Amino acid sequence: MEKNTFTNADLYDEAKLSQLGKALGADGIVYGRFVYDKETNKMIMDGKILSVIDKTILADKRVEAPLDFKIFDATEDLGVYLSERIKDLFLPTDEGALWRSALAPGWGFFYKQQETWGYIHASATGTAFVIALFWEY
Repeated sequence: MEKNTFTNADLYDEAKLSQLGKALGADGIVYGRFVYDKETNKMIMDGKILSVIDKTILADKRVEAPLDFKIFDATEDLGVYLSERIKDLFLPTDEGALWRSALAPGWGFFYKQQETWGYIHASATGTAFVIALFWEY
């Protein structure tokens, strides 16, 4: 068994969390932190959703609340926002599809779960490449 090399500071580092998510086979990670601000006497709560696949932050919200009953409303607002955005983990991004298609024709369609179009695009590009390769003047 490998020794845990994560520190408390690493649990808010996007690169380290992405590594952890990849090792666990996760599509994304929901994380955040609570910080008490002594000057304003408020609790500051951050919540984020990190896509392990694209290595991008899909949702990011910060709420502040005084240390009274209003903290429950702020916590609920943060939770509702993150729960509404978690569906974005399972929607492939257009940017990801664009980069994949630039590397290998058709790969972007497979990434967007449109296999038929992926096969058509890859076959058409492959056919054009073979024709161009053997074309004689």
